[in-house]
Formats: sequence, structure tokens, C-alpha cells
Amino acid sequence: MTPLELQLKNTQDPETRRILMQIYSKSINIEEGLMKLRQDLKRKKVEKLVYQDFALPEPNFVDKHDRMIFNMTGVNRHDLKINNNMTGLIIYMNNVTCSGDVNVRHGQGKDTNGHWEGYFCEFKFLQEAKKMPESKVINMLCPLTVEYGDSFQHFIDTVMPKLIQVYNYIIPADAKIIVNHPRRDDLIITEILHKLGFQDSQIIYLNRSHLYEADAMLDTCVAPKKHPDTWSVLRTMLGAHESLSVPLNNSLVILLTRAKSHKGGRRILNQKEVFQFLQARYGPSSTIQFAGGYNLSESIRLFGAAKIVLGVHGGAFYNLNFCPRGTHVVEVVPANEKGPTWVDSRIGGTVNQFWHEATMLGQVYWRVFERSINQRFRNVHITMSKLKALLDKIDHQLEVRESTFAS
Repeated sequence: MTPLELQLKNTQDPETRRILMQIYSKSINIEEGLMKLRQDLKRKKVEKLVYQDFALPEPNFVDKHDRMIFNMTGVNRHDLKINNNMTGLIIYMNNVTCSGDVNVRHGQGKDTNGHWEGYFCEFKFLQEAKKMPESKVINMLCPLTVEYGDSFQHFIDTVMPKLIQVYNYIIPADAKIIVNHPRRDDLIITEILHKLGFQDSQIIYLNRSHLYEADAMLDTCVAPKKHPDTWSVLRTMLGAHESLSVPLNNSLVILLTRAKSHKGGRRILNQKEVFQFLQARYGPSSTIQFAGGYNLSESIRLFGAAKIVLGVHGGAFYNLNFCPRGTHVVEVVPANEKGPTWVDSRIGGTVNQFWHEATMLGQVYWRVFERSINQRFRNVHITMSKLKALLDKIDHQLEVRESTFAS
């Protein structure tokens, strides 16, 4: 699916649909079509997208005990409900100034109309344009700054859904976007923007002391953070593989490590034993330890060949965006007998992010609970018998899948 198909599927306006169909059928050229789309938005001021309802299936478990722990947590039970009434808004404003100087720390939740589930945008539109001395007014501007958007993982799950929703209006070269400057270790963000077709001249890195003026400004803050359509579009736009990029017998098993984690903790204490076990089972050339540091093309190539990705909950799992459909995703979550001990303080947090993400990308998600060795660091020791039982189940499913394709 492309951004054009996404909007065509979800728009509620007949005139917008007519223009989109002209572009889709190539009865008008893309440049003319996108300009007509902008004029249409200027006319109506608000483009409303209504995303289709969806429900997440329960994760896969290696045993009944893990399923019991999963169901002890209210957030997990809540996330199994149908996601409905998911709405996105693209708002057009004339002659507006905006500022990134926001002193209030915004959190996660829904706006007052219940439109969306995601991070609030970290910018404010000013009631009256405050002209900056010798400032240059921008033709069209779209602020895309959200909390933690300077990191790869939260750029992917907070900025990208908004960017995809508004993409058809901002890809022409006269439009500019404002984003947080990537952290030193997250320059892959700039690579992603280039991959999506943005030139350096279109990218403004937020200066919180600056006011930004524009003849036209687009507010796309109200957008579903998690929906299968937007995640499917993201994989397509990044050029990631929909199916395995190599034959199954040449595919990879990737063990995610937290060697370069900024926050530390949630490490596999018997990582050497686990990796040796994986090598013995799948072969040294088919088993990789991943600690990050790859650029975009390297990440797409590596994870595009993955049949199994395994690790403890952490940011490296955002590389699932580069994995094909059918990849088996094994996430280990630190827990004790009373349930998970690592739960993010935000509503819902990120503890279920990769269950959602893998499912929406058509991957096979497994939740594995291991006892937290240390309450502060939440390190784990992976039970080898449990790992073997899990991989037996996965390998059987992969064999069935391969034989089905072969026939």
C-alpha cells in the first residue's frame, strides 16, 4: 500500500476521492494531481480520514504458564479489544506562525474528542503571526515534532504515522517539514527521510527559540499511532522486503543484544550460551548477534533475510519494520510470579509495542516471560529447555510453510 492508496481508502470526501482516483489512474500527471489535492484541502480546511477497525490476535506462547502471566496484566487484556473509531485529521491553515518552545511535557493518550492514540505534538500555533526580523516566510510547512522523536525507535512509532498520513500534501519540493534533530547515534532518521523522497532543503531541524512562519501550514497531529495500514505503507516506502529476500534455508536467525543500549539493563545473562545454542542448531553462517550501528540499507538487507528475530524487550525490535511477512518474532519480557516487572509508566507504554508492530506487519509474534534476576536492571537468564521447546514449535511452523509454498 502507498500513501495515495491509504488516503483513497480512508478519505470521507467525494471530491478528494475523485482527485485521488485521477492520480491513481494516471489520467493526470502526479505533479498536477498533488497540486489539485492541495487546493482541495485549502478549500475545505480539514481532511478527515477514518481508519478501518481492527483487532489484535493473542500472542503465541511456548506454554500455558506464559499465557497465564500475560493475562494477569490489565493492559494486555485491554489491547486484545477491537480498535475502533480511529480518526486522522489534516488541518490546513493560512498565514500561521508556530513555535517549538513548549514548556508543558506532553504525554500519551487521546485528545478531548477521543480521536487518536499516540504522542501529542510538541509545538504550538500562535494566535497572531509574530513576524521575525528578516525572516523568510515558508510556502508550506508541516511540523512533525513529538516527544523522543530524536531517536530512531520513536521517530518510527510517533513521527512516521503522522508523516505517512500527510505525505501526499508535503512531498512536492516547495513544502518543508520540521523534525527534531536526530541524536548522534540515530542519524538513520535522516537516511529514512531521504529514502522517502525529502531533500535536505525540505528538512528543518527544530530550534525551540525560533518562530516559523508559513503561508500555509499543515497540522497532522491527530493520527493513529498504531494501525496496520500505516505500518504496511511504511514498509513499502522504506523499500523493505514483503517476503524473505533469500531462500528459507539461507535465511537468518538474529539475536538482538543490548550491548549499545543507552539505558542499560534487560540483558541476557547467559547470552553466550544462547548464541552457541543457536549456532549449533542453525549453523554459524545463519546466526547473527545484532547490537545496532547499521545504516538504513544495511538494516534492510540484514533483517530482510531474517526468519527468526529473538531478544529481550528493547529498541532494537524496531528493526522489525525491515523484516518480511512471516518472520517469527520472539520477545523476552522480564517477569515474576505476579506478572511483568517492567512496565512503562506511560499509558500502555511500549511493553506491547512489538506485539502490535509484528502483528500489523504480518509477522508471527511470540511472548516469552523469564524471571527478572534484578529488580533494578531486569536482566534475565533464558531457560534453555524453554528456548528449545519454543524453537521446535517455530521450526515446525516454518517447515509447514515451506512445504505449502513448494506444493
